[in-house]
Amino acid sequence: MDAEGSSNGVRLPSRLHIKFFAGADGSYQLYEDDGETQSYQHGNFALTSFWHSLSGDTIELGKSIAEGQPGEIPGFPMVRNYTFEIIGISQPTGINIINSELELTVESRYDESRKSLIISVTDVPADQALSIQLAGVKLESFATTPITRLHRMMQHFRLSTLAKGLFMQKLPLLLTNPTAIFEISHHFTKPQFLAIYEGIVPTSEIKPLQDANSAFEMVMEKMRKYMCRPEN
Repeated sequence: MDAEGSSNGVRLPSRLHIKFFAGADGSYQLYEDDGETQSYQHGNFALTSFWHSLSGDTIELGKSIAEGQPGEIPGFPMVRNYTFEIIGISQPTGINIINSELELTVESRYDESRKSLIISVTDVPADQALSIQLAGVKLESFATTPITRLHRMMQHFRLSTLAKGLFMQKLPLLLTNPTAIFEISHHFTKPQFLAIYEGIVPTSEIKPLQDANSAFEMVMEKMRKYMCRPEN
C-alpha cells in the first residue's frame, strides 16, 4: 500500500496506493504511529478508514478523517497524495468528488485489459474525509491464466530471492501436480499458501474459508486426498 516503497516500516509515506476489489461492500483501517516509542498509549496514533460500497450502477469509495492525534506523530504527513485503484469494473460514465469543500486535483485512467480504474487525488488533508462517486459502472472481470496469476503473486509476496527462484522452478510441475507445493511449502505463510492454491485451482467449487487457519486446514485435507488418489 505504500506507494513510496518504504523498507524499514517506520517512515510514514506521503503517498498511498489503495486497491479496491469491486463487488461486496468492504472496509479497511490503516493504523499508524511513530514505530519507535510507546506514545501511542497516550493517543499519539492515526487510524484512517477506507471503504467502498456498491449500489446499482454506482460505486462510492473513500477515506475517513484520521482519528487519534496524527499531528503529534513525528514525520506524519498531514497532507497526502492518494492513488485509488478499483479492480473489476467497466469504465464509469462519471467520476465525482462528493461531500468535500476542498479544491482537489483529480486524474483518472482506465485500463481496459485489466478492467481497472486508477484515480489519483493530490493534497488530501488527514483531517478531512474524502468520498468519490463512480457512476454508470458494471462489474467486470478480466481473463488470466494460472501462470499470469502466480507470476503476479511472486512479484508482490515478501519472499527471499531463493524462495521465489524455487517456486518458479516448480511452477510447471505445480500446474499438473499441485501437491508438489509441499516440497517448498515451508517458505510460505498460510495466507500465501492459500493464495497460491487459489491461483492454481481458480475454478474450485468450494472456495477456502475467510478464516485463514480454517481455510488452511481445509486445503491441506484436500491436497492430502489428492495425493492419495490412485494413478490411472
